[in-house]
Amino acid sequence: MTQALRSKSVTTKITEPEYERIVQMAGASNRNISEWMRECLFREFGQSTSAAEHEVLLAEILALRIIILNLSVRTNAGEKLNQQDVLDLIRHADQDKTQKAQQRLHEAEAVSTKGEHE
Repeated sequence: MTQALRSKSVTTKITEPEYERIVQMAGASNRNISEWMRECLFREFGQSTSAAEHEVLLAEILALRIIILNLSVRTNAGEKLNQQDVLDLIRHADQDKTQKAQQRLHEAEAVSTKGEHE
């Protein structure tokens, strides 16, 4: 199967720090800038998960982390857990998982944005 010839271009203006970041990220993925930008563009057009999906996935991972850590600490301390104890741990983890995920995503965005301006 032959690949179609790419004959169209899309351009945009960016700042020097933005360009430097693109060069760095493309290099980190072992791609040239054009390949990396093309992948990013198509990922944004539905070939990747949305921001909401990222938030849900992170929330679930954080909840699992809380559950596992609590189970580990309590069982290592010799505590015998019954079904109600485990259900309580799950309820506790589910209470603020979305808020914690949003907080982590906002923190990551702040670090990312700060890096762009340095």
